[in-house]
Amino acid sequence: MDNKNIYVSFYKKVLSGIIPITVSLILIISSPLLAGDKKPSLMPDKVAIVNGVFISKDALLREMMRIYNKIASQGGMINSSQLDQFKKTALETLINLELLYQESQKKGIKVDEKEVNESYDNMKRQFPDESAFQKELKKLELTEEKVKDQIRRRLAIKKLIGQELMKGNKISESETKNFYKEHPDLFKTPEQVRVSHILVMVDPSKGEKGKKKAKEKIEKIKDRIKKGEDFSALARKYSEGPSKDKGGDIGYIQRGQVVKPFEDTAFSLKKGQVSDIVETRFGFHIIKVTDRKPPSIIPFEDVKERIENYLMKKKLEKRLANYINDLKKKAKIERFLQ
Repeated sequence: MDNKNIYVSFYKKVLSGIIPITVSLILIISSPLLAGDKKPSLMPDKVAIVNGVFISKDALLREMMRIYNKIASQGGMINSSQLDQFKKTALETLINLELLYQESQKKGIKVDEKEVNESYDNMKRQFPDESAFQKELKKLELTEEKVKDQIRRRLAIKKLIGQELMKGNKISESETKNFYKEHPDLFKTPEQVRVSHILVMVDPSKGEKGKKKAKEKIEKIKDRIKKGEDFSALARKYSEGPSKDKGGDIGYIQRGQVVKPFEDTAFSLKKGQVSDIVETRFGFHIIKVTDRKPPSIIPFEDVKERIENYLMKKKLEKRLANYINDLKKKAKIERFLQ
């Protein structure tokens, strides 16, 4: 399947509903800078022109894939009724990036080839081996130089933002404290329990006979705990869960992080208490609570740096939006999206 057919296939799948996510080079390199070309004869399917630079339909479909991948990775979905807005968002992103890149060139920003090569090597590491990487390049009709050119564009934009927008982008102590006071719910920690467990798994393929055998095994372990044997030692020897090497310790949990029967039992136990046998879809458990933490408020000093970083990011986003709007006012932009 050639490049165009790959993107058309994606487009049709979006129209028909929700598509699964696949990680490929096309999502990695379309940062999303495979956009512009000043040779209109090579790109008849243009969706926009930015100061004489064409943005192709293929570039738009790549950007749609990138945005979709990001949304889906966060648990979101896009259906056919949202497609028009989805396309508009993708196109505006490409236009914004093209404007930023053009501005970086006007400012004379240069990119160090060492940085380009380092980014390229980091990209390659996301593939199992060199052969897999080259296979993906060939499938997408890309070369090393084409990929590196996109990396140069991305790095040029990054340098432009640092040069033009990062100056004076600081957050005062009062801004940080005000945010902390105005958003108390963000800094509440819920009740937590530290849990160890012994798990005997049930093989569904063995039916009731297998379930009975697993139940008998966990009952024998429970009897040994009652007689005073060490819980951690028994977990290391008999548990079939991934935490067995830690003596069954799975650390602190909050409500909503584990299956309901396990959660209900864990939060009903006192510190040091061991449960009766608990059945979940994974099998049979014996649960021990080794510590409890009541709900609390995280101290300001513990989150101060995170608040500063968040507020700085929001301030930069606002500056960037204003900067792009100013570039758009001076630019000649034509859109052909249908």
